[in-house]
Amino acid sequence: MFLPYRENAYINVNKLENYLLSETHVIGKNKAKFFKKIGFNLLNIKQFETELLKFKDFEVSEVVENEYGRKYIISGEISNSDNKKFGIVTVWMLEFNDQKPYLVTSYPQKDV
Repeated sequence: MFLPYRENAYINVNKLENYLLSETHVIGKNKAKFFKKIGFNLLNIKQFETELLKFKDFEVSEVVENEYGRKYIISGEISNSDNKKFGIVTVWMLEFNDQKPYLVTSYPQKDV
C-alpha cells in the first residue's frame, strides 16, 4: 500500500525550520541533533525537504487512525549530500475528507 493521494503530499516549511531542524524545540531538538549529525540543517533545507518527499513513493508500513484522520508510517533511507544513506521513519497525516497528506514528523529508524 502507498500513501493515498501521494501526488498531493507536501511538507510545511515551518515543520522543518521550527521542529525537525530546530535545536531549541522541546521535542524536535533531539531530532534536529540527529539530522544535523547526518548532514541536514537550515542551510540545506530544500535538499532535506526533497529527500523527505521521496518517502511518499515508498510502501506504507503502518496505518494509525485517530479522530482527525489517518497517520501513515513510512520507513526508508534518506541520502545526504555525500550520498550516504541513513534509515529514518516518516509519519504522514491525511485528514478525513481531505486529499492532501502532509508530513507530521520524522525520526531515526531503530535497528531491529
